Amino acid sequence: MSRTRIVGGKITEIVGGEYNIHSKGPITLTSLEGSVNITAGKGITYGNPRTAPTISKITTECIVEFRTKQDGSYTGQFGFDWLRVDDNGLTTEAKYYDCLENGYEAPNGKAPHRDTNTEYESKDEAFKSLEKEYNKIPIDIIPKPATAPFTKDYFVPYLNLFPKPYSDATTVPVGMPKPPFEAELRTLVEVGGTDAPDQIRIVFDKRYFEINGLDGSDANPVLISDKALGAKREATADTIKIKCIEGFTTKQEIKVFVYPKGTLARPAAEQFFARKLAGKIIVLPNKNTTGQNAVKNIKEQKFVFVQVKTNLLGGLTNIKLGIFTDSEKKSFRNSLYQSLIFPKIEDKDTSGNILTFDLTTDIDYSRGGKFDLRGKFNEDYRVNSTDKVPHFFKDMRSKFLALPGNSKYNDYFTVFVIADDVYDNAAGQIQEIGIKNLVLFKGRNDLTLSHEGLHGLGLFHAHKDSVIINSNQKFAYKHAHTDSLHGTDNIMSYNGALRKTTWKWQWEIIKKNAK
Repeated sequence: MSRTRIVGGKITEIVGGEYNIHSKGPITLTSLEGSVNITAGKGITYGNPRTAPTISKITTECIVEFRTKQDGSYTGQFGFDWLRVDDNGLTTEAKYYDCLENGYEAPNGKAPHRDTNTEYESKDEAFKSLEKEYNKIPIDIIPKPATAPFTKDYFVPYLNLFPKPYSDATTVPVGMPKPPFEAELRTLVEVGGTDAPDQIRIVFDKRYFEINGLDGSDANPVLISDKALGAKREATADTIKIKCIEGFTTKQEIKVFVYPKGTLARPAAEQFFARKLAGKIIVLPNKNTTGQNAVKNIKEQKFVFVQVKTNLLGGLTNIKLGIFTDSEKKSFRNSLYQSLIFPKIEDKDTSGNILTFDLTTDIDYSRGGKFDLRGKFNEDYRVNSTDKVPHFFKDMRSKFLALPGNSKYNDYFTVFVIADDVYDNAAGQIQEIGIKNLVLFKGRNDLTLSHEGLHGLGLFHAHKDSVIINSNQKFAYKHAHTDSLHGTDNIMSYNGALRKTTWKWQWEIIKKNAK
């Protein structure tokens, strides 16, 4: 943030103690009509620059935090990652300290930590690492009367939105959501001190955002109306709707400032120094750069969706055709939008017909074939016990790509759907984590495609399946099948219909694997 102060007269500053100026960039002193005089009673010293001190803590009477809506309107349409903490019952999700179990820790052969294992030694150690995934602001709360002072950590949430011009330019099938350029969030407010503040104001760059239809200028400020003294509560009248009107290549910050009582009666320059930070959102870059070191902040991943026709049991009455549903395709798009991935999905041939792959006469997919296991498909079939990857997935993809005209799909993420059950009642399965090839089965639900699709883009389960040895499994939470309350609502959990979110560290993995 930059600031310019214009003074028509003289500025005099008298300091009783030390006076220090720190800058990461050049410091320029210019005198157009006079001279620059620097004097010192004990001489002038030159030397190498020292590191500027950091602001370790802020003091404020007010804290404003942001959360997704809980009325059912938020189903994962945009990416919003916040560290779940104790919200005094204002949030239905459990705090992550209670949910977290472990995570990946790189082996460390250096003293004093000579461990060679790839997991944290304790939940506390894992949670400290999780906290580092977020920008942390230590805050001293000025207490309400008769309340002891206290300090808390404010963890800044991350928001992903597409620019409106990008979203407007995309083409999606009828009924499917376009990339989101708006996010509606709840506000949680806590106000201490002895007097209600003059104002709680949201400040942002009007080149990139509008909030509640306003540009945030002095003429059209975005204010939080709930500024009464009191403990943390939801400001129900102060839901904010953030709209991204233009893209940007560097992260942006949406800040909340509290103006203590009496501040607005002072000159504008003094108001600037009197206001105090009360909250913040980091909005991640959403515009691609060009040139030698170009960065793709938005990526487009190509998919081909294929309906598969099978006849495992034989006979005309047993022919089955897998069909994608609109609800699973909608959820799938939303799960990718969270990490600024736009899916380019092909599901029709050159004649405009739904892509269908006929396996009804393929002996491997027929009764007695190598993938038949007592009348159900064996998706885990391996020729040898040492085979790492089941042949079912590789076989289906290779045969599809071998069809005339299908070589154009060689670099696509292939998604097949069959209408058959499999021997272990799986809902769907990826060929292998990080491999862009999956098959959906009869027993799936609306989130199976999202869950398995993100496996294909490099994500592991949100819970621990075995010893954690892969750095992409940064953190592991409780298994939802045994503890649904603490299983999180992450798409990679097993928490049924509650699943809808992803985390920033997962966005980074997804982007790395998307083309």
